[in-house]
Amino acid sequence: MNYYYLIDVYRNPGWVWDDSPTNDKSWKPSQLGAKEIFDKVVTELKDLSENSSLPEKGTMGTYGRMTKPVVNTLLAKMYLNAEVYTGTPMYDQAVSYANKVIHEGGFGLEKNYRNLFCGENHLSPLHGNEIIFAIPCDGENAKSYGNSIMVTAAAYGGLLNPKWFGMDASWTCLKPCSQLVKQFDYSPVAGYDHHGSTLKKDSRFIFFDVKEYVDGENGDNCTEQGVKTRRDVVPVLTDWNSGYLCHKFTNLGWDQNEVTPSAWPDTDFPLFRLADIYLIYAECAARQATGADVSTAVGYINLLRERANGDKSGNISGSDLTLDFILAERSRELYWEGQRRSDLIRFGKFTKEYAWDYKGGPQEGIANIDSKFNIYPISDKDLTANPNLVQNPGYATLK
Repeated sequence: MNYYYLIDVYRNPGWVWDDSPTNDKSWKPSQLGAKEIFDKVVTELKDLSENSSLPEKGTMGTYGRMTKPVVNTLLAKMYLNAEVYTGTPMYDQAVSYANKVIHEGGFGLEKNYRNLFCGENHLSPLHGNEIIFAIPCDGENAKSYGNSIMVTAAAYGGLLNPKWFGMDASWTCLKPCSQLVKQFDYSPVAGYDHHGSTLKKDSRFIFFDVKEYVDGENGDNCTEQGVKTRRDVVPVLTDWNSGYLCHKFTNLGWDQNEVTPSAWPDTDFPLFRLADIYLIYAECAARQATGADVSTAVGYINLLRERANGDKSGNISGSDLTLDFILAERSRELYWEGQRRSDLIRFGKFTKEYAWDYKGGPQEGIANIDSKFNIYPISDKDLTANPNLVQNPGYATLK
Protein backbone atom coordinates (compact mmCIF):
# COMPACT_ATOMS: atom_id res chain seq x y z
CA MET A 1 0.00 0.00 0.00
CA ASN A 2 2.84 2.39 0.80
CA TYR A 3 4.37 1.84 -2.61
CA TYR A 4 0.98 2.45 -4.26
CA TYR A 5 1.00 5.92 -2.72
CA LEU A 6 4.71 6.48 -3.40
CA ILE A 7 4.22 5.66 -7.08
CA ASP A 8 1.16 7.88 -7.23
CA VAL A 9 2.83 10.87 -5.57
CA TYR A 10 6.52 10.57 -6.56
CA ARG A 11 6.31 8.04 -9.43
CA ASN A 12 9.90 6.75 -9.00
CA PRO A 13 10.73 6.45 -5.28
CA GLY A 14 13.67 4.66 -3.76
CA TRP A 15 13.16 0.92 -3.46
CA VAL A 16 13.51 -1.23 -0.32
CA TRP A 17 12.19 -4.78 -0.39
CA ASP A 18 12.50 -8.04 1.56
CA ASP A 19 15.75 -8.98 -0.15
CA SER A 20 17.40 -5.57 0.28
CA PRO A 21 20.67 -5.70 2.33
CA THR A 22 19.33 -3.41 5.05
CA ASN A 23 21.80 -4.86 7.62
CA ASP A 24 24.60 -3.25 5.63
CA LYS A 25 24.81 0.29 7.01
CA SER A 26 26.58 1.52 3.87
CA TRP A 27 23.74 0.34 1.61
CA LYS A 28 21.29 2.93 0.25
CA PRO A 29 18.15 2.39 -1.84
CA SER A 30 18.15 3.05 -5.57
CA GLN A 31 15.35 3.95 -7.97
CA LEU A 32 14.12 1.10 -10.15
CA GLY A 33 11.77 3.14 -12.32
CA ALA A 34 8.00 3.51 -12.10
CA LYS A 35 7.18 0.54 -14.35
CA GLU A 36 9.54 -1.80 -12.54
CA ILE A 37 8.13 -0.85 -9.15
CA PHE A 38 4.58 -1.13 -10.49
CA ASP A 39 5.29 -4.64 -11.78
CA LYS A 40 6.88 -5.80 -8.53
CA VAL A 41 4.06 -4.41 -6.36
CA VAL A 42 1.36 -5.87 -8.60
CA THR A 43 3.09 -9.27 -8.64
CA GLU A 44 3.15 -9.37 -4.85
CA LEU A 45 -0.46 -8.18 -4.55
CA LYS A 46 -1.65 -10.82 -7.01
CA ASP A 47 0.15 -13.50 -5.02
CA LEU A 48 -1.55 -12.25 -1.84
CA SER A 49 -4.91 -12.24 -3.60
CA GLU A 50 -4.57 -15.76 -4.95
CA ASN A 51 -2.42 -17.64 -2.47
CA SER A 52 -2.40 -15.99 0.95
CA SER A 53 -4.37 -16.93 4.04
CA LEU A 54 -5.73 -13.39 4.43
CA PRO A 55 -9.49 -13.29 5.22
CA GLU A 56 -11.68 -13.73 2.16
CA LYS A 57 -14.38 -11.25 3.23
CA GLY A 58 -14.75 -8.02 5.14
CA THR A 59 -16.42 -8.49 8.54
CA MET A 60 -16.57 -6.75 11.89
CA GLY A 61 -13.60 -8.84 12.97
CA THR A 62 -11.47 -7.73 10.01
CA TYR A 63 -12.40 -4.04 10.16
CA GLY A 64 -9.26 -1.90 9.83
CA ARG A 65 -7.16 -4.97 8.95
CA MET A 66 -5.67 -6.41 5.78
CA THR A 67 -7.97 -8.75 3.87
CA LYS A 68 -8.13 -10.09 0.34
CA PRO A 69 -10.76 -7.46 -0.58
CA VAL A 70 -8.30 -4.75 0.51
CA VAL A 71 -5.61 -6.35 -1.68
CA ASN A 72 -8.05 -6.61 -4.61
CA THR A 73 -9.06 -2.97 -4.14
CA LEU A 74 -5.40 -1.96 -4.31
CA LEU A 75 -5.00 -4.00 -7.50
CA ALA A 76 -8.09 -2.38 -9.03
CA LYS A 77 -6.73 1.08 -8.24
CA MET A 78 -3.21 0.23 -9.45
CA TYR A 79 -4.58 -1.04 -12.75
CA LEU A 80 -6.99 1.90 -13.06
CA ASN A 81 -4.00 4.26 -12.96
CA ALA A 82 -1.58 2.00 -14.84
CA GLU A 83 -1.46 4.24 -17.91
CA VAL A 84 -0.35 7.14 -15.69
CA TYR A 85 2.23 5.07 -13.84
CA THR A 86 3.63 2.96 -16.70
CA GLY A 87 2.33 4.38 -19.99
CA THR A 88 0.25 1.26 -20.68
CA PRO A 89 -3.54 1.24 -20.02
CA MET A 90 -4.77 -1.77 -18.04
CA TYR A 91 -8.46 -1.08 -17.56
CA ASP A 92 -9.39 -4.69 -18.38
CA GLN A 93 -7.49 -5.86 -15.31
CA ALA A 94 -9.04 -3.11 -13.18
CA VAL A 95 -12.47 -4.51 -14.06
CA SER A 96 -11.41 -7.99 -13.05
CA TYR A 97 -10.34 -6.97 -9.55
CA ALA A 98 -13.25 -4.58 -9.08
CA ASN A 99 -15.52 -7.54 -9.79
CA LYS A 100 -13.73 -9.62 -7.17
CA VAL A 101 -14.42 -6.97 -4.53
CA ILE A 102 -18.04 -6.53 -5.60
CA HIS A 103 -18.94 -10.21 -5.88
CA GLU A 104 -16.65 -11.89 -3.34
CA GLY A 105 -15.84 -9.30 -0.70
CA GLY A 106 -19.01 -9.36 1.38
CA PHE A 107 -19.68 -5.62 1.06
CA GLY A 108 -22.81 -3.54 0.48
CA LEU A 109 -23.86 0.09 0.51
CA GLU A 110 -24.69 1.89 3.75
CA LYS A 111 -28.16 3.45 3.45
CA ASN A 112 -27.22 6.77 5.06
CA TYR A 113 -24.25 8.43 3.32
CA ARG A 114 -23.40 10.56 6.36
CA ASN A 115 -22.89 7.53 8.58
CA LEU A 116 -19.76 6.70 6.60
CA PHE A 117 -18.06 9.82 7.98
CA CYS A 118 -19.29 9.98 11.58
CA GLY A 119 -17.63 9.19 14.89
CA GLU A 120 -19.18 5.71 14.92
CA ASN A 121 -18.39 4.75 11.32
CA HIS A 122 -16.60 1.67 12.67
CA LEU A 123 -20.13 0.22 12.87
CA SER A 124 -20.22 0.03 9.07
CA PRO A 125 -19.87 -3.80 9.06
CA LEU A 126 -23.17 -3.97 10.95
CA HIS A 127 -25.00 -1.72 8.46
CA GLY A 128 -24.26 -2.70 4.86
CA ASN A 129 -20.47 -2.97 5.30
CA GLU A 130 -19.44 -0.36 2.73
CA ILE A 131 -16.03 0.51 4.18
CA ILE A 132 -13.49 -1.88 2.70
CA PHE A 133 -10.55 -0.45 4.64
CA ALA A 134 -10.38 2.35 7.20
CA ILE A 135 -7.64 4.06 9.17
CA PRO A 136 -9.01 3.66 12.72
CA CYS A 137 -9.01 6.78 14.90
CA ASP A 138 -9.97 7.08 18.54
CA GLY A 139 -10.32 10.18 20.69
CA GLU A 140 -8.67 8.45 23.64
CA ASN A 141 -6.30 5.85 22.30
CA ALA A 142 -5.33 7.10 18.84
CA LYS A 143 -4.84 10.85 19.10
CA SER A 144 -3.02 12.49 16.23
CA TYR A 145 -2.86 15.79 14.41
CA GLY A 146 -2.62 13.86 11.16
CA ASN A 147 -5.77 11.73 11.16
CA SER A 148 -9.46 12.63 10.79
CA ILE A 149 -8.99 15.73 12.95
CA MET A 150 -7.78 17.31 9.70
CA VAL A 151 -11.22 16.92 8.10
CA THR A 152 -13.18 17.78 11.25
CA ALA A 153 -11.59 20.44 13.45
CA ALA A 154 -9.62 21.95 10.56
CA ALA A 155 -12.85 22.42 8.60
CA TYR A 156 -14.82 24.07 11.39
CA GLY A 157 -14.76 27.64 12.65
CA GLY A 158 -16.49 31.00 12.67
CA LEU A 159 -20.26 30.63 12.68
CA LEU A 160 -19.91 26.91 12.06
CA ASN A 161 -19.84 25.72 15.65
CA PRO A 162 -17.77 22.53 16.14
CA LYS A 163 -20.11 21.44 18.95
CA TRP A 164 -22.83 20.91 16.35
CA PHE A 165 -20.71 18.06 15.01
CA GLY A 166 -19.40 16.50 18.21
CA MET A 167 -16.16 18.49 18.48
CA ASP A 168 -15.07 21.31 20.78
CA ALA A 169 -12.09 22.31 18.65
CA SER A 170 -12.04 24.36 15.45
CA TRP A 171 -9.00 25.47 13.47
CA THR A 172 -10.54 27.57 10.64
CA CYS A 173 -8.20 26.03 8.05
CA LEU A 174 -9.93 24.14 5.25
CA LYS A 175 -12.56 25.27 2.76
CA PRO A 176 -13.80 23.59 -0.43
CA CYS A 177 -13.11 25.17 -3.80
CA SER A 178 -16.15 26.63 -5.54
CA GLN A 179 -15.70 24.07 -8.33
CA LEU A 180 -16.53 21.28 -5.86
CA VAL A 181 -19.67 22.99 -4.60
CA LYS A 182 -20.80 23.66 -8.16
CA GLN A 183 -20.67 19.93 -8.95
CA PHE A 184 -24.04 19.85 -7.20
CA ASP A 185 -25.66 22.57 -9.33
CA TYR A 186 -27.71 19.86 -11.03
CA SER A 187 -29.55 19.16 -7.77
CA PRO A 188 -32.47 21.35 -6.59
CA VAL A 189 -32.61 23.00 -3.17
CA ALA A 190 -34.41 20.72 -0.70
CA GLY A 191 -34.87 23.00 2.29
CA TYR A 192 -32.57 24.03 5.13
CA ASP A 193 -30.99 22.23 8.03
CA HIS A 194 -31.48 23.19 11.67
CA HIS A 195 -28.56 25.62 11.41
CA GLY A 196 -30.24 27.44 8.53
CA SER A 197 -27.80 26.12 5.94
CA THR A 198 -29.00 25.10 2.49
CA LEU A 199 -29.75 21.47 1.72
CA LYS A 200 -29.92 19.90 -1.74
CA LYS A 201 -31.89 16.90 -2.90
CA ASP A 202 -28.54 15.21 -3.44
CA SER A 203 -27.74 14.49 0.21
CA ARG A 204 -24.00 14.36 -0.52
CA PHE A 205 -24.14 18.17 -0.59
CA ILE A 206 -22.85 18.73 2.95
CA PHE A 207 -21.79 22.36 3.02
CA PHE A 208 -22.40 25.37 5.28
CA ASP A 209 -23.40 28.59 3.50
CA VAL A 210 -24.45 30.94 6.32
CA LYS A 211 -22.47 34.18 6.51
CA GLU A 212 -24.52 36.03 9.12
CA TYR A 213 -27.48 35.26 11.36
CA VAL A 214 -30.11 37.83 12.27
CA ASP A 215 -29.71 39.47 15.65
CA GLY A 216 -30.17 36.98 18.46
CA GLU A 217 -29.64 33.88 16.31
CA ASN A 218 -26.61 31.67 16.88
CA GLY A 219 -27.34 28.79 14.53
CA ASP A 220 -28.91 26.45 17.08
CA ASN A 221 -32.25 25.19 15.79
CA CYS A 222 -32.26 28.03 13.28
CA THR A 223 -34.72 28.42 10.40
CA GLU A 224 -34.22 29.93 6.97
CA GLN A 225 -35.68 33.18 8.30
CA GLY A 226 -32.97 33.33 10.94
CA VAL A 227 -30.26 33.74 8.28
CA LYS A 228 -29.41 37.34 7.42
CA THR A 229 -26.85 36.77 4.65
CA ARG A 230 -25.31 33.79 2.91
CA ARG A 231 -21.76 33.16 1.80
CA ASP A 232 -20.55 33.61 -1.72
CA VAL A 233 -19.45 30.26 -3.09
CA VAL A 234 -15.98 31.51 -4.09
CA PRO A 235 -13.46 31.43 -1.21
CA VAL A 236 -11.04 34.24 -0.46
CA LEU A 237 -7.88 33.09 1.27
CA THR A 238 -7.78 35.95 3.76
CA ASP A 239 -11.50 35.90 4.61
CA TRP A 240 -12.92 32.96 6.57
CA ASN A 241 -16.45 34.27 5.93
CA SER A 242 -16.04 33.77 2.19
CA GLY A 243 -16.67 30.50 0.42
CA TYR A 244 -18.68 27.57 1.71
CA LEU A 245 -17.53 25.33 4.55
CA CYS A 246 -17.64 21.53 4.54
CA HIS A 247 -18.87 19.34 7.40
CA LYS A 248 -18.92 16.00 5.62
CA PHE A 249 -16.79 14.48 8.39
CA THR A 250 -18.17 14.74 11.93
CA ASN A 251 -17.66 13.20 15.36
CA LEU A 252 -21.38 12.56 15.80
CA GLY A 253 -22.85 9.17 16.54
CA TRP A 254 -24.55 6.81 14.10
CA ASP A 255 -27.52 8.44 12.34
CA GLN A 256 -26.18 11.82 13.50
CA ASN A 257 -26.93 11.18 17.16
CA GLU A 258 -25.51 13.86 19.44
CA VAL A 259 -22.43 13.11 21.55
CA THR A 260 -20.47 14.94 24.21
CA PRO A 261 -18.14 17.25 22.25
CA SER A 262 -14.48 16.26 22.25
CA ALA A 263 -11.24 17.88 21.15
CA TRP A 264 -10.25 14.61 19.44
CA PRO A 265 -12.49 12.71 16.98
CA ASP A 266 -13.36 9.02 17.04
CA THR A 267 -14.02 9.19 13.30
CA ASP A 268 -12.14 6.59 11.26
CA PHE A 269 -10.91 7.64 7.84
CA PRO A 270 -12.53 5.42 5.15
CA LEU A 271 -9.60 4.88 2.81
CA PHE A 272 -11.42 2.46 0.48
CA ARG A 273 -15.14 1.91 0.16
CA LEU A 274 -17.48 0.02 -2.13
CA ALA A 275 -18.79 3.19 -3.79
CA ASP A 276 -15.31 3.81 -5.21
CA ILE A 277 -15.23 0.26 -6.60
CA TYR A 278 -18.60 0.84 -8.32
CA LEU A 279 -17.19 4.03 -9.85
CA ILE A 280 -14.02 2.23 -10.96
CA TYR A 281 -16.14 -0.37 -12.75
CA ALA A 282 -18.25 2.38 -14.36
CA GLU A 283 -15.18 4.29 -15.52
CA CYS A 284 -13.76 1.16 -17.10
CA ALA A 285 -17.08 0.61 -18.88
CA ALA A 286 -16.96 4.18 -20.19
CA ARG A 287 -13.43 3.45 -21.41
CA GLN A 288 -14.77 0.31 -23.17
CA ALA A 289 -12.68 -2.08 -21.13
CA THR A 290 -13.12 -5.80 -21.73
CA GLY A 291 -15.40 -7.34 -19.13
CA ALA A 292 -17.18 -4.11 -18.19
CA ASP A 293 -20.84 -3.95 -19.17
CA VAL A 294 -22.45 -0.52 -19.64
CA SER A 295 -25.84 -1.54 -18.25
CA THR A 296 -24.20 -3.04 -15.17
CA ALA A 297 -22.15 0.14 -14.73
CA VAL A 298 -25.29 2.29 -15.00
CA GLY A 299 -26.89 0.11 -12.34
CA TYR A 300 -23.98 0.72 -9.97
CA ILE A 301 -24.08 4.48 -10.57
CA ASN A 302 -27.81 4.56 -9.99
CA LEU A 303 -27.43 2.75 -6.67
CA LEU A 304 -25.22 5.63 -5.53
CA ARG A 305 -27.54 8.30 -6.91
CA GLU A 306 -30.66 6.69 -5.46
CA ARG A 307 -28.99 6.73 -2.04
CA ALA A 308 -28.02 10.35 -2.57
CA ASN A 309 -31.40 11.54 -3.84
CA GLY A 310 -33.71 9.24 -1.92
CA ASP A 311 -35.46 8.19 -5.14
CA LYS A 312 -34.82 7.57 -8.84
CA SER A 313 -35.02 11.24 -9.87
CA GLY A 314 -31.26 11.48 -10.36
CA ASN A 315 -30.82 8.19 -12.19
CA ILE A 316 -28.91 8.06 -15.46
CA SER A 317 -29.08 5.96 -18.61
CA GLY A 318 -26.36 4.43 -20.75
CA SER A 319 -25.99 7.54 -22.92
CA ASP A 320 -25.07 9.56 -19.81
CA LEU A 321 -22.12 7.31 -18.96
CA THR A 322 -19.39 9.52 -20.36
CA LEU A 323 -15.92 10.10 -18.95
CA ASP A 324 -16.85 13.69 -18.07
CA PHE A 325 -19.82 12.40 -16.10
CA ILE A 326 -17.69 9.81 -14.30
CA LEU A 327 -15.15 12.43 -13.25
CA ALA A 328 -17.92 14.68 -11.91
CA GLU A 329 -19.68 11.82 -10.13
CA ARG A 330 -16.43 10.74 -8.48
CA SER A 331 -16.12 14.30 -7.21
CA ARG A 332 -19.65 14.28 -5.79
CA GLU A 333 -19.29 10.88 -4.13
CA LEU A 334 -15.66 10.90 -2.96
CA TYR A 335 -14.78 14.52 -2.19
CA TRP A 336 -12.57 15.09 0.86
CA GLU A 337 -11.50 11.43 0.77
CA GLY A 338 -8.14 11.97 -0.93
CA GLN A 339 -9.13 10.86 -4.44
CA ARG A 340 -9.36 14.04 -6.52
CA ARG A 341 -5.70 14.63 -7.37
CA SER A 342 -5.21 11.12 -8.78
CA ASP A 343 -8.51 11.35 -10.66
CA LEU A 344 -7.63 14.66 -12.33
CA ILE A 345 -4.21 13.35 -13.35
CA ARG A 346 -5.74 10.18 -14.82
CA PHE A 347 -8.24 12.27 -16.80
CA GLY A 348 -5.50 14.65 -17.99
CA LYS A 349 -6.94 17.66 -16.16
CA PHE A 350 -4.68 18.22 -13.18
CA THR A 351 -2.25 20.48 -15.01
CA LYS A 352 -4.11 21.04 -18.31
CA GLU A 353 -7.49 22.37 -19.45
CA TYR A 354 -9.06 22.76 -16.00
CA ALA A 355 -8.84 25.49 -13.37
CA TRP A 356 -9.92 25.67 -9.76
CA ASP A 357 -9.69 28.42 -7.17
CA TYR A 358 -6.07 29.50 -6.63
CA LYS A 359 -4.59 26.83 -8.88
CA GLY A 360 -1.26 28.30 -9.94
CA GLY A 361 -1.69 31.40 -7.76
CA PRO A 362 -4.53 33.76 -8.72
CA GLN A 363 -7.98 33.48 -7.17
CA GLU A 364 -9.62 32.44 -10.45
CA GLY A 365 -6.98 29.77 -11.03
CA ILE A 366 -4.91 28.93 -14.09
CA ALA A 367 -6.08 26.10 -16.33
CA ASN A 368 -2.73 25.18 -17.87
CA ILE A 369 0.37 24.89 -15.71
CA ASP A 370 3.65 22.98 -16.02
CA SER A 371 2.97 19.25 -16.32
CA LYS A 372 5.82 18.57 -13.88
CA PHE A 373 3.28 19.18 -11.11
CA ASN A 374 1.61 15.85 -11.91
CA ILE A 375 4.21 14.39 -9.55
CA TYR A 376 5.82 15.82 -6.45
CA PRO A 377 9.51 16.63 -6.10
CA ILE A 378 11.67 14.37 -3.98
CA SER A 379 12.71 16.32 -0.91
CA ASP A 380 16.24 17.67 -0.73
CA LYS A 381 16.55 16.02 2.67
CA ASP A 382 16.17 12.61 1.01
CA LEU A 383 18.43 13.53 -1.90
CA THR A 384 21.17 14.71 0.45
CA ALA A 385 20.94 11.58 2.58
CA ASN A 386 20.92 9.25 -0.41
CA PRO A 387 23.04 10.14 -3.47
CA ASN A 388 21.48 7.22 -5.39
CA LEU A 389 18.24 9.20 -5.77
CA VAL A 390 17.66 11.50 -8.74
CA GLN A 391 15.27 14.44 -8.55
CA ASN A 392 12.05 14.25 -10.56
CA PRO A 393 12.09 16.07 -13.93
CA GLY A 394 11.53 19.81 -13.85
CA TYR A 395 12.42 20.43 -10.22
CA ALA A 396 15.54 22.24 -9.07
CA THR A 397 17.71 20.61 -6.44
CA LEU A 398 19.87 22.22 -3.81
CA LYS A 399 23.56 21.62 -4.38
